[in-house]
Amino acid sequence: MLDTVPLGNLRPRKREVEGRMVFSARLPPRPWLREPDPATEEGRFDVDLSVFFSGPFASDVSTTVYGGQPADFLRQAVGEVFADDSVTMVMIPGMSHGGLSLEGTLRGDTVSGMWVQNAYCCGARGRFVMHRVPASAAGDSLVTRGVHAAARLREAEKKERQARAAREGHLRLRVWDEGTGRYVQVAFAAEGHDDNPGGGTTSLAYESGVDGWGRTHAFEPGRYDLLVYEFTCNGEERMGNWADPDETTPRWTVTIESGKQVDQDIRLDVCALPEYEGEDVIRPVAPATPLP
Repeated sequence: MLDTVPLGNLRPRKREVEGRMVFSARLPPRPWLREPDPATEEGRFDVDLSVFFSGPFASDVSTTVYGGQPADFLRQAVGEVFADDSVTMVMIPGMSHGGLSLEGTLRGDTVSGMWVQNAYCCGARGRFVMHRVPASAAGDSLVTRGVHAAARLREAEKKERQARAAREGHLRLRVWDEGTGRYVQVAFAAEGHDDNPGGGTTSLAYESGVDGWGRTHAFEPGRYDLLVYEFTCNGEERMGNWADPDETTPRWTVTIESGKQVDQDIRLDVCALPEYEGEDVIRPVAPATPLP
């Protein structure tokens, strides 16, 4: 049941709608119900939200979608039961704004409570009542379709991970600070060249190790410029001018090939690095040079 119409921007066809939400044929076992932080159970719903929102979900100024989008994305739900009698559910959990959040109380085979539109501000609100019904072919079909869709999505994601791992190369960094005469940890931005297969993307926080080699980083094949992102001088954290480079900005170009690892040794004077100071003030120094 829809109780409030936020800011007059809804034109509901009706104030009430009926449907079905399916999690499992049975409630979870009693010990699970009493856990203070139970695991979330996935389900599916068959409720025509367009009765309220003129579409399969409520519109908002913007929304973020998490993970993949299988065929039943707009029919997904998650739910939790707390301490035998408190129930929370989310309809379309993979969307930050546009779905519904429901909170209610469980009494026997009935759950009743309030729902609210997931919105930046002033979303619609209403009440709901759910009655548990015996397992049915329709309910089983709804869950089965959801299970199959989730399985297909997991398999597709697995194949994509395997394909990506097969084509990736790897990079390891080590930085020698000439000012202190030791290996130090420095974070770099990796700026992809425009002619890379994946285009000119920039990623942050590829670090060298505190006492030598840092961890190994995976990269799509291509050429990348390494620019200092963050470093420490005399105990003070500073940010490099990687975002606004000029002729004084040191950079190291590496070529990543599938199945191969690049060990990049870098020699520089950390405290002489140009830094970003908040007002585009760059401290000019001579470019650092890599080890021969």
